[in-house]
Amino acid sequence: MRIARAAWLAPLVALACGCSGEPVTRSNGVKVVATIQPLASLARELVGADGSVRCLLPPGASPHTFEPLPRDVAELDGAALVIGIGAGLDDWSTRLLAGVGSPPRVITMLALPGTKPLDWASDDERSEHASLDPHAWLDPIRVRDALVPELTRALSEIDPQNADRYRERGAALAAALTDLDASLRQTLAGIEARGFISYHDSWRYFAERYRLDQVASIETYAGDEPTAAELGNLVRIARSRGVHAVIMEPQLGQRVARNIATELGARIEMADPLGDPTDPARATYVGAMRFNAAAFARALGGVAP
Repeated sequence: MRIARAAWLAPLVALACGCSGEPVTRSNGVKVVATIQPLASLARELVGADGSVRCLLPPGASPHTFEPLPRDVAELDGAALVIGIGAGLDDWSTRLLAGVGSPPRVITMLALPGTKPLDWASDDERSEHASLDPHAWLDPIRVRDALVPELTRALSEIDPQNADRYRERGAALAAALTDLDASLRQTLAGIEARGFISYHDSWRYFAERYRLDQVASIETYAGDEPTAAELGNLVRIARSRGVHAVIMEPQLGQRVARNIATELGARIEMADPLGDPTDPARATYVGAMRFNAAAFARALGGVAP
């Protein structure tokens, strides 16, 4: 079922407007809850020692297919701020929020003007799920320019006695994201082949920022198994475009991706759009993005650091 832009924004906007916006204080600091790991990692950089950050999505799970349990609403107990993506990616969080007695303030990344989300509405298959591509966090410049200022502002209003520290951390995080962008550009510079096949259609923001070409995806939407005819068409397109790189993801199946790579004689590499708090290389947003750029460089025939 298609989720129009107004539909996916409505529950979160209603909750955000229902919050009084009054500053809150807690003896153990401000509590922030994020729907996915990249948002939690970014929030930790801003919250520092002035509070705590929890992530609703467990490591290894996909937000596209995650089904929270009623007990997961306890993660939101006492939260002053909830951070989500929108566009259908984490709509399951609205069901949890509905069970919270005192609604927290909510930030939805794709609702922020500076995010400039990419539109899926021109593609009938994608628009069955959402009108916008939700994977905007995979562009560190969008994160820097849209999400970080809004998080800094929200934390400063929620916890005004520590506002100066939030602003200092926000400035430091923005600078770190600028450095990250430069590092990713260097990692991916000088690679002649720019086309790749992704497991699911998650890398368009990343590809747009770093001049790569997501030629096709095995699953248009995570969890939608491709038919034999669709796979055959994908292989034909890849051959016609001279694609020799396949990107798989740890949260999704690997068998089909490996079969396609074998069929094409392509290099296959693992990239992780969500990161993994149990793996030091992918535990932070910056670390995960460096990990991903290196994976793309290897797959496309470049030299990864």
